[in-house]
Amino acid sequence: MVIVSEMYKVLKEHPSINTQIILDSGCLFHLINTHEDIENFIQNDDKDNLGLGSVHFGIGTLASITGYGNKTPLGRMLVVPQLIPHMILSVGALASQGCKIELKY
Repeated sequence: MVIVSEMYKVLKEHPSINTQIILDSGCLFHLINTHEDIENFIQNDDKDNLGLGSVHFGIGTLASITGYGNKTPLGRMLVVPQLIPHMILSVGALASQGCKIELKY
């Protein structure tokens, strides 16, 4: 199960926020809401034969991961059609790929 942090809850409660990409330190994998924007898409089935599991959103709901593919230069993306923003980028996945993440206020 992939856990998406409280940012999803904020977007659900405030639909006027027009955010297409979110950088999330609580998400374990990169997520995208459509397979049309990734390469080499592999479709999962209703029985989850690929073993991708589901996403647990901060608002307490679950959503199926319908497949995965690659998006250059990010690498593997899990497809979750119920995702409100277009894409959630995982800080942890970026760091494991050698990216340096620096946040300033």
